[in-house]
Amino acid sequence: DDPVVIKYTAGNKLAPHQDMRELTVVFPLNPLDSEGFPFEGGGTRFWLEGTDPDHARSDDGVSLTPLPGSGVLFNGEITHSGNSV
Repeated sequence: DDPVVIKYTAGNKLAPHQDMRELTVVFPLNPLDSEGFPFEGGGTRFWLEGTDPDHARSDDGVSLTPLPGSGVLFNGEITHSGNSV
C-alpha cells in the first residue's frame, strides 16, 4: 500500500479509527518554534481494547506526542485517533 500523509491545520483532529495494516508509523514533520518547542497540541491517542471512544473517560487510553525526528510504530489494528492541533 502507498503511504498516507495527513496535514493538520489549527483545530484539525482525526477521529478514532483503525488503519487495518500490519504496521503504522507516525512521525511529525512540523518544525520547532523559535524557542525549540513543537507545535501546540497534536499527538496520537491510543484507546484501550474494547473502549468506545465516543463514551470514553480521559483515562481510557494514552496519548503520545513524539518530538520531530522521532516517531511511533504500532500495530495498525489498534484503535487510535489524532489529537486536536
